[in-house]
Amino acid sequence: MFISRLAIILSQTFFCIKNNKKVYIQNEIKSEKVFHSIDFWHYLIKKNIEREEQKVIENGKINIEEENELNRNKRKNNVALAQMIPYITGMKGFDVGLDNIKKVANSFIDEYKITEENKQIIYII
Repeated sequence: MFISRLAIILSQTFFCIKNNKKVYIQNEIKSEKVFHSIDFWHYLIKKNIEREEQKVIENGKINIEEENELNRNKRKNNVALAQMIPYITGMKGFDVGLDNIKKVANSFIDEYKITEENKQIIYII
């Protein structure tokens, strides 16, 4: 998943010149089957949410033992949102259908109890 994450970032950053036009690497690889798999995107986002959540805990920004349920939900909500947004945008760039993007997003909205305000941000994106 780490390599997939980097491949996505690099494919949206770097380009080559074809017929005197910029062609991003993403355009060259977006037809690959893996990028159209809901399971791939779900797993990738899930692992990144977990990784980021662990970083927040390890960096001592919160005391997990003293954190109440409301603050824990807010933290998880914010981490999930921050990780979801770039991947949702990335899914669009890989020509993943809107229905599939919604399925992936909705699974995290439910799992992380995303607030109504943040849900609207996700849907706008």
